[in-house]
Amino acid sequence: MSSFCTNKIKERLKNYVPRCQEEKHQNTVINKYNKKNINIINTKRTVEHDGFDQYGPQSNLYDFYIYYRIGYHYYIDIWHREDWYSNDDDDPYSLWSNNNLFSKKEKLL
Repeated sequence: MSSFCTNKIKERLKNYVPRCQEEKHQNTVINKYNKKNINIINTKRTVEHDGFDQYGPQSNLYDFYIYYRIGYHYYIDIWHREDWYSNDDDDPYSLWSNNNLFSKKEKLL
């Protein structure tokens, strides 16, 4: 193999970013709560798909649920993001629904 090809391969490996960045995106959301000293009780992520063709789904649709407590009240926030396979996985979560009060007796999704 020529040194030119070897150098090209080394350069691509050095700049490689994994396709799935889901854990990074979840940590970004969790850090927002940690910075405000909000006590997170539980988290849950669901994945759905959209845009099917003959090869399968065209995207992952993520919903990230944050269950937390402030004082004696319990809340759930829902974050959402989309990962379309045709693009990089760099779209962050956006807050869809927040401060939804729920009873401690309710099941955590």
